[in-house]
Amino acid sequence: VDPSPAASANATTQRERERAPPLRTPSGGGLPRAGATGVSATYAEAKHAQLTRKDLPTALTLMVAEIERRGEYAQSALKDLVCILKQMGRHDDAVRAIERYRGAWPMDERLQESLDNMLLDLYKHSRDLDGQIEVTGNLIAYSLKALSEGRTGWMIRTAGCKNTVSVHRRLSTLFRLRGQAQMQRGRWEEAEETLSRASEHERLHAKEDDLSVNIDRAACVIATGRLLEARDLLVRTAAAAAAAGNVPGNAAAGGGGEVPGSGGAPFRGGVGGSSVGTTRRVALALRALGDLLERFTTEVKDAAEALQVSLPQPGGGGATVGEAAAAAAAA
Repeated sequence: VDPSPAASANATTQRERERAPPLRTPSGGGLPRAGATGVSATYAEAKHAQLTRKDLPTALTLMVAEIERRGEYAQSALKDLVCILKQMGRHDDAVRAIERYRGAWPMDERLQESLDNMLLDLYKHSRDLDGQIEVTGNLIAYSLKALSEGRTGWMIRTAGCKNTVSVHRRLSTLFRLRGQAQMQRGRWEEAEETLSRASEHERLHAKEDDLSVNIDRAACVIATGRLLEARDLLVRTAAAAAAAGNVPGNAAAGGGGEVPGSGGAPFRGGVGGSSVGTTRRVALALRALGDLLERFTTEVKDAAEALQVSLPQPGGGGATVGEAAAAAAAA
């Protein structure tokens, strides 16, 4: 044993370092300490570079090193790597990192679900509709499996905080996101079916329809040519929106008037801005549908008049009624 004062001072410093409290992240969590039991020195150094020194390029390099050597913290390093790339504005590289490294843990459903959630955010940012459709399908499969196993709650992270939602609410959200992406892709029939599933799970969660989903469903029904069915759906939605907004003291929240096609139901906003916006969307959708039905009616009248003109006059020649009808149908 070296009895020199320098050696004694070094030993004291080492003991104080071991007893010192862990460094804290900006959010108050403890940073991993290099050399602590079970903690990778590479991962600990990467976290210090990311959160303490704000040296993102160095943190990125160290995270990749931890992943590629398949260290104990490789999974955490992969998720941190994605966050670092997002901080650096390299969203496409973040997608590629997930696709490159996720195959190392194919049987870890919890990790795969977490990575799919990250991919969904990245695809939203890049407006990748096909990616959104694919990844929401994966997330829906995870949720349906949890539901079949009797799970009722689902942990989600919102604005850095963990919250628990019902599995039905999560499924409603995922089906809605998938349906909206399908709508933007022009896959109207698929979108209508997907949004119907969203409504089904929303009713199981909240015992009532999601009016915004019904508006999107109506758009799908219109796009597939079922105008009268769309009218019925929008009128029911308008009545529900008006009833939700017709609360004492809400007159100042969203204006007055009537929702078109709702039989005189008052057009008022709800308590929050979301209710007001939903009611306005219903009103606009009904007006658009009314214009479409009016054009459709005009076209039908014009076709009928053209058919009537083509009919043979009494005592004269011309096409028979059957021939005129066939000609009109062909036109």
